[in-house]
Amino acid sequence: MKENSLRQIVVDSVSRHPDKIAIKIKDEVLTYYELFSKATQVANFLNVQGVHQEAVGIVGQRHMDSYVGVLGILLSGCYYVPINPKLSKDKIISIINDSKIRFLVGDVGNFSKIEKYIESSKCSQINKKIIPSKLEQLSGEKIDISSNNVEQSELAYVLYTSGSTGKPKGVKVTNNNVVAFLKNMQSIYPMKVGFRASQMFDFSFDPSVSDIFFTWSMGGILCVPLEEEVMPPYDFIKREKISYWNSVPSIIGFMEKMGYLSSGVFPHIEYSMFCGEQFPKHYADA
Repeated sequence: MKENSLRQIVVDSVSRHPDKIAIKIKDEVLTYYELFSKATQVANFLNVQGVHQEAVGIVGQRHMDSYVGVLGILLSGCYYVPINPKLSKDKIISIINDSKIRFLVGDVGNFSKIEKYIESSKCSQINKKIIPSKLEQLSGEKIDISSNNVEQSELAYVLYTSGSTGKPKGVKVTNNNVVAFLKNMQSIYPMKVGFRASQMFDFSFDPSVSDIFFTWSMGGILCVPLEEEVMPPYDFIKREKISYWNSVPSIIGFMEKMGYLSSGVFPHIEYSMFCGEQFPKHYADA
């Protein structure tokens, strides 16, 4: 992998697999070119507003607009900061203020959950809320994949801690950090183009980054479960024919207790990766 940024990783996959499916959420799909085209609209909008190399908030998840938004932020030359609507008002406002976020990208449903927090807290620096699916189509405009190059040392995203011991703290991750990690993943998991990967983690957890960008670096399909499918994910795994699985071990433990696991129950899974908790041997056996 010669790419030096998350943005360039996706640009390369678009050039190699434009008509392959990049993401699937239940019955909704986008090819690599469609995903890139929509993300470019977000990037162009941000750049027209004079936004570059700054934090942009991504609100919510498990919606196509969220994934288009993440890529659009990176294409614009900015870095993204996940804002989970499930967090308390104080934590959400703390993240927005600490990151000096002026623009938020997300879907209508998740915006409605935090809008009242922003208004009541008078976050005067918030300039605009961007909903990718509501941006006007850039008909006839050529997508420029050479603009907004970023350096390895520049930030890709900032994740905030839960704040359980006080104020949430931002952890800065550069493009160089992520690309180095993905290079090692590619050597461990030699997946073929078109493989189907799970996306179980929220944007506010690091494994979501490997889910998304490892999949897109290898020309795979990112399969996103709906909120109600996350626990238990048995039907999701079967329906999507998942071949690369990534989750916390306790999900396997839960499915085992519910009697969902038996020999050969998930015949399409080639590789599994577990993180975030202890991984007991009997979970691995199951």
